[in-house]
This record gives sequence, C-alpha cells and structure tokens, in this order.
Amino acid sequence: MRLRNKLVVFCLVCLSCLRLSAQDGRNALLSLPPFERGVFCIKHFEGLHGFKDAPYVGYGHQLQKGERFTAAMTERQADSLLRADLMKRLMMFKNYGKDALLLAVLSYNVGAGRLLGYGKHPKSRLLRKIESGDRNFYHEFVSFCRYKGKVLRGLVERRNVECALFYVNTPLATFLCSARGMFLPHSLLLCALPIPIYRVMTISIFYIPLFFSGKDCTPVKLKV
Repeated sequence: MRLRNKLVVFCLVCLSCLRLSAQDGRNALLSLPPFERGVFCIKHFEGLHGFKDAPYVGYGHQLQKGERFTAAMTERQADSLLRADLMKRLMMFKNYGKDALLLAVLSYNVGAGRLLGYGKHPKSRLLRKIESGDRNFYHEFVSFCRYKGKVLRGLVERRNVECALFYVNTPLATFLCSARGMFLPHSLLLCALPIPIYRVMTISIFYIPLFFSGKDCTPVKLKV
C-alpha cells in the first residue's frame, strides 16, 4: 500500500510537470511572430526528410527541375529553404490579407494548385467562401485531411493546429484563440519550450529512487 501511494504521488508530480511545461510551451509558441509560428508549425509536422523521401528534401521541399538539393543538407540549410518556400507561398496568397499565412501554411502541405485550381480542377470551395466574405470556413479548411481518398488522423490534427494558430476573426476563431491548448498537441507545445522537456523529466527521474527508497524527499535546488 505504501509503495502504491508513492507511485501515485510520483505520477501526479510527473503530470504536473508536463502540464506546466505545456502551458509554458503554448505561451512561448503564441508569442512568436506569425511567420515564425508558421515555420515552427511546418517543421513540427514535416520533420527533416531523409533519402527515402525523395523527391522531397529538407522540411518537405519538393525538388524542382535543375535543383541539386539533397537529403544530406544541414538543418540550417533546410531551415533557409523552408523560409524561402513559405515566403513564396505567402506572396501567392497576399491578396487574401489576414488569411494569407493560413493559406500559405496549408498550401505547403497540400499544394497551391488544390486551392487555386489547375487544369480542369476548379478553385477550392475554401477560397470561394473566403472571397465571398463568409468567415465561417472552418469545415472547408479541415476538409483537406485526406490522402488517396482516406481521412488521415495526422492530417486532421495538423489542420486543427493550423486553425488554432492562424484562423482569425470569426466566433469559432475567438473560441480557438481563447482555448488554444485544446487543438495544440503536447508534442508541439513542449518543442516550443526554451528549456527542453528532457530537463524537466531529468528532475522527475532524479526523484524516482527517492520515492522507492523511502528516503527524505525534501526538494533540493537543481541546475536546469
């Protein structure tokens, strides 16, 4: 019974650390300038691509004719390429004003053609709704969550995160902005922390032997 109580206390301590860290991560993320927030969001979901991901390199850049980029690029090079790509897409949608960044981030994942239209494919319902002045386009935005006709859970999460970060000036957006943690996964929030989460977990791990040894658990100052 005594061991069980100690285990319960330890679990509560760990959960408290993660909750506080997530809150700090959310604040750190939302304090970033919008463009930097877009870069961070794309990096989180794309990750650095490897040789098996060709013709995509860096953080999801699709190789164009004549380009010589490879998966061997450094993180710094991948970061520069991502920023250049996102800026190009931002310019594509500059006429959409406050929605330009939202659309740029979305198009980075699904392609600008699926939004703007190409060939026999018409302009997306999302853009038509925005152009009409109807601000309640959440469902049209989140509908871009399919791959080969199948809804993917990861894409649903990605769309909701993008909405929480960039969707503005609607009743729904007001709700999202007031409760942004609802759609922001812990993995994203913890990555935004200025102090990596592993340091928080180091503190928790430090206490493991104390909980199970029965020794005094008086807090001590730890360098983090």
